[in-house]
Order: sequence, then structure tokens, then C-alpha cells
Amino acid sequence: MNKALLFLAVLMLTVFSTSAQNIAINATGTAPDASAMLDILSANSGLLIPRLTLAQRNAIANPAASLLIYQTNNTPGFYYNAGTPAVPDWVRLYGGDGWSTTGNTGITAANFLGTINNFPLRIRTNNALRFEFTTNGRLRSENNGDAVQPTYAWLGTGGTNTGMFRPAANTLAFSTSGTERIRVGNNGRVGINTTAFIGRLDVRDNFNTTLGGISTIYSLNANASGTGLSAVGQNGIPNALVAGSGGSFSGVVTGLYTFYSTPGIGDGIVVQDNFGAQWQVGHWSGLAYYKIIGVGLVSTIVKDTNEENVVLVCPEAPEAVFQDYGVGQLVNGETYIELDPIITRNIIVDETHPLKVFIQPEGECNGVYVTNKSSFGFTVKELNQGSSTIPFSYQIVATRNDEMITSENGDTRLVSYKGRFSKAPTYKENLGRK
Repeated sequence: MNKALLFLAVLMLTVFSTSAQNIAINATGTAPDASAMLDILSANSGLLIPRLTLAQRNAIANPAASLLIYQTNNTPGFYYNAGTPAVPDWVRLYGGDGWSTTGNTGITAANFLGTINNFPLRIRTNNALRFEFTTNGRLRSENNGDAVQPTYAWLGTGGTNTGMFRPAANTLAFSTSGTERIRVGNNGRVGINTTAFIGRLDVRDNFNTTLGGISTIYSLNANASGTGLSAVGQNGIPNALVAGSGGSFSGVVTGLYTFYSTPGIGDGIVVQDNFGAQWQVGHWSGLAYYKIIGVGLVSTIVKDTNEENVVLVCPEAPEAVFQDYGVGQLVNGETYIELDPIITRNIIVDETHPLKVFIQPEGECNGVYVTNKSSFGFTVKELNQGSSTIPFSYQIVATRNDEMITSENGDTRLVSYKGRFSKAPTYKENLGRK
């Protein structure tokens, strides 16, 4: 036998071993593993895959599907062609830096979950896109959610139906216990327990009248000179007392507006103090209107001779009356005084409510008396059939007449001012004084 052929035969017996279609390399008489087409055996070496640069990899013509190479630059690693020879799709095989579905160990600050190219990170469940981290760092949900199943919620009892969701385009909402509580509209308006915004902030509720839930909006300023609630309207500027107050309201034309619509007894404003005193503004008693009703004095302020403010107190009566003043002239001892027609239409004169007239003669005469009194006027005569011609001044006092007023919806209300020593309203219950 040729020596060269003999050497080659020995070499083949040393390196290769075959069994049917299975081939073993470096197998000295050992049969290849039956489950492998190619079985490479070694106790101190490995398999070296072809090493290519990114450019060399992309230059491979018609790479077969599953072709494996090791890329030496531009994110080095093992890559295989997951596409076709005509349309290659090189996919990197991840090693120890991949994320395991059962958790990872040895994590450092250099590790992260995400992308290193200009493409968002997308998260799916049930093969449907749920969330996306955009390339500029925003987290976006692919589901709007609702009050019962909000998009962003919490785990645990009561948490799955408490969170944040989008009920409409450019609208944000928050729910608790499966019920929408807060909604922020696309115009910036906020509704609490309502989806119909009237003001910039619209709050609606039905709290029980217990301390801590006295009103729909509860404001507490713990500063000794603070203001509990400040509001400014009509593009005005904020104003508040230096010493603070429960509330301050400012406007250019109107500082504070109140309105009530009850068909029964009601008030526009109620003021109380800790001594049990009460003042009601815009009070409807069920029979009559009162501008201000309460204890104390009705007064005004004027300047004294030193230009300092002093108080004048108004006279008050047990019944509602109108007053008027005037001057007249006796002619041959007699004259008729006609009342102002505006006074006439707003007073009542009858046997129960007579007209009161007070005359002050301003010259010598036998004295005067008044007769023929009505809501239209009265006659002044000189006593003892005198015929003096003198001036006089007078004052009249008359009971205010009733009036009928009509609301915007056509309801009518009879307002009566003929009462005397009318019953005062009761003190309104105050939660803070219980």
C-alpha cells in the first residue's frame, strides 16, 4: 500500500467515525450520538463559528435561513438569519445579559430593559399591545379603560376598580370603587362628582351636616391671621383683611352675590356670634321681606366738627311705616295738602291704619287741626273758624301697603307689611356650637 494512502486511512479512523448518516469528529472509534447528524467530541476545545464584521455579514449573498455567524463589531454577538435567503433578518442570540421570565440575578446599574435604537419599547399581553414606552420617554396606554376597569389601577382589595382612565378624547378621569369621581375636560375645567362642567371647578355632593363635611368645599387655614377662602371675580385683584377672616370675596363691580330660591322662609345671608346674636340679610319671613333683621342698632356714620367719624342711630318703630315731610300755607284759615303720588300708591289709609299728620304752625293763629285724611292728602284748618294766612310745616306717618310680586316663572307672592310687633325669626342651628 502506498504510504500516503496508509497515513490518510489511519487519520480517518482517528478523526471520523460514522454510523449510517451520523458523523462524529475527533471520535477515536466512538460512534456518533444517534440524535445528531454531526457530533464533535473534545475535552479541551470548542467550536469556532465564523467571525465577521457587520459589513461582512451584510455582504453574504443569499444567506440560508438559520445561518449562524459571530459578529465582531456594532453590538458583537452571535447572529442567525431568521428570514429567507432573499430577505435576510439577522437576529441576535442573547446570552447572560438577556432577561429571564423567571427572574434575573447579578443585575447592576449597567443593566436595563429597553431598546438601544430609535424604536419604542412595547408590552403585550394575550398578544395584544397594552403599553408603549416611546423613544422620548413617554408611557402610553393602548387602552382607554373605564371607571370599573381604569387603565392605571392598583392591586389588592378595592384597587382594581380605583385608578385613572380616559373617558373621551383629551379627557382624564379618576375613579374609586368603580365610580367616576373627578374628570378633567379638554378645556381645563374640572368636575368633581359631575361630568357637566359649569365653572372652571365644579364640585357637587350631598355631604351630611357633620363637622368636617359641613359643605361641599371645606377650607381650613391654620394660620392665626390667615383667610379661609379667597375668591376674585370680574378680573379684579385679591383683597383680604390683614388680620385674616373666614372668607374674602373681591370683584370690580360686585364683591359678593348670593341667591336663594326656597318658597318658604329664607335668607340671603345669616351672621351669628358666640353670644347667640343673629343678623339676617334679605330675609323672607313668609309674610314680609326684611332688608336686615337682627339685634342692635340701625345706624350711619357722619363727620363731626373735627372731621372725625361719628355714629348716628336711626329711629325704629313696631310696624312698617313711611314718612314724608313738607310745607304748606293757610289761605283764609284753610288749605289742602296733596300727598306725593309715589307715597299714595305705597301706603294704606283706612280705619285700622289711619294717616298720622303732625302740623307745626309758623305764625300767629288760633291753632290748627287736620281733617279729610286719606291716602291722597289731608285738609288743614284754623281753629275757631279763623282766617289766618300763615305758613306751616308738616310730617306724615302712614302704614306701608301690601304688594304683589311675580317671579320669573310666573309664581306670585303677596308681601304684607301691616303687621305690628311681628314675631322675630328663631336662631338658626349652628353645628359648631353643639
